[in-house]
This record gives sequence, structure tokens and C-alpha cells, in this order.
Amino acid sequence: AVITAGTNTTTVTVDVLGDLIVELDETFTVDLSAALFNGAADATRVVISDGSGLGTLINDDMAALSIDDVSLAEGNTGVTSFTFTISSDLQSSKDLGVMVQALDLGDVIGGADLNEITGQLASIAAGTNSTTVTVEVIGDQLVELDELFSVDLSDARFNNQSDATRVSLADDTGLGTILNDDMALVTID
Repeated sequence: AVITAGTNTTTVTVDVLGDLIVELDETFTVDLSAALFNGAADATRVVISDGSGLGTLINDDMAALSIDDVSLAEGNTGVTSFTFTISSDLQSSKDLGVMVQALDLGDVIGGADLNEITGQLASIAAGTNSTTVTVEVIGDQLVELDELFSVDLSDARFNNQSDATRVSLADDTGLGTILNDDMALVTID
């Protein structure tokens, strides 16, 4: 870089490559060395008093998390796994996370419809776009209407910390539909 005779400053431009990755702010340095006067080293006329400039790349990307809906038959016994996918529209350089809760919204005829989840952390690994959470639905042999439950997301996290500047919730509720798979047989004698 050359400071032209009769002036006091010059500029140095560093081209930075943009991306669509959620990340921490990053820094780089621009270092000066070998001060010259009229093209030659001359420590009596020019010295470097501050030879390092700090550049900060401020993250300008935000991930939006969403969860899908799942519909399955409940089964007659045991449990049926309802697997919900939590997706991020962008990849991240650090893990993304979200708190998960799954609550039974139906009636309690015949007992609970599912094994509820409270306070579970779901993580989307750095460099990936999704993870899954599984809710176990309890099978029965009751003739009933289709039943609903929700899987709710809250407290979106970046690098295991709440961070509303890097991650948000675009769709925070997954709807689970438990499809009735039982039929009553009515006969007359």
C-alpha cells in the first residue's frame, strides 16, 4: 500500500467471501511490515507505530427451525413410534438446539394415549439441517375418533445458548394425529 506524497492516508481493501452459514462472529488481521520512504527502507523518516488492523466479520445469518406433522395408526398393543423431523433452513457452524415438549391433547378414555415428553433438548449437529424426536403412542383396542397431540418447540439455541440473533422458530408446533385403527363388529341374533 502506498501513501501518496502530500496525503496522510491510504486504504487497503480485503474482499470477504459471503456465506449462508450461521456462525460466531469472526476476526482477521491486516498486518503492516517493512515501512518504506521513497521506495527504500528508512527508519529515520518512517516507522510503523500500529502495525495490525483488526477486521470483524459479523454474522448476518439466522437459522429458522420448524417441525413437521405426523399421522399414523396407533396399533393395538405396545407403542408406535411417531418420528417428527425438526429442520433448519440453514446450516450452522455450531450445534443448534431447541427444547421439546409433547403433550396428550385428547381425552383419557382408556388411559393415556402417549408417553409425554417434557424438557427434552433436541440438537441439530453443526453442518447438518435436521434432527428427529420420537414420541411413543400407546396402542389400544378402543373404537374412537382420531386423536391429536402436539410436539411444541421452545427456547431455540445456538452453541447450547439461547440466541435470538442466530436462530428462531418458524413453525414451533408439530401436530401428531393418532389414526383410529379399531372397528367394532355389531351383530344381531
